[in-house]
Amino acid sequence: MPCSCSKCNPKGGNKEIKKSEERVKRIEEIHDSTDITEEIIDKFPQLVDKERMQAKLADFYEDAALNYNYLGFDVKAKNVIANRIFASDIKGHFSYRFTLKRRKNNKQ
Repeated sequence: MPCSCSKCNPKGGNKEIKKSEERVKRIEEIHDSTDITEEIIDKFPQLVDKERMQAKLADFYEDAALNYNYLGFDVKAKNVIANRIFASDIKGHFSYRFTLKRRKNNKQ
């Protein structure tokens, strides 16, 4: 029986499948490229998200931080690293339920 998920059978039919294949090809090209620009680094997570390839995000974080740093975008490199740390332990991050904790402390 053929797969009936929205990835294999998108609403746009073959046209959407072709677009998806083009995005996947672009993701692979970006990942393997040695000619990286800030715009390319910025575009990568959008493609990964559109293709629902979140398992690739760990690779993206590492590659993005390194490539931003190679290009001299230290602030962007730091932000990528900060987001990776944040994502690795979302409940352990100081911001988790911060507002609720603060409200509880203010009532006491």
